[in-house]
Amino acid sequence: KRSLLHLASAEGHVDVVEYLLEMRANVHARDRWGGEAVQDSKRGTTRNHTRITKLLQHLGGRDDEVPLLGLRKEREFFID
Repeated sequence: KRSLLHLASAEGHVDVVEYLLEMRANVHARDRWGGEAVQDSKRGTTRNHTRITKLLQHLGGRDDEVPLLGLRKEREFFID
């Protein structure tokens, strides 16, 4: 479960991100791991990723890391 905004941010497509935001895409939408699009853009290494990150942060996107949703530590069983 990832939004178009997540995908465009991760790939560094500034024009697509700007269009989606004009269409009122939710900057706070969470993907299946609990992250916002701004976190995807922060992982990128290009100027486009930096531009997207700043844009999403300006619009209120939170870039703090969140724990992965739905994952919990399983019990470990040992056989003697």
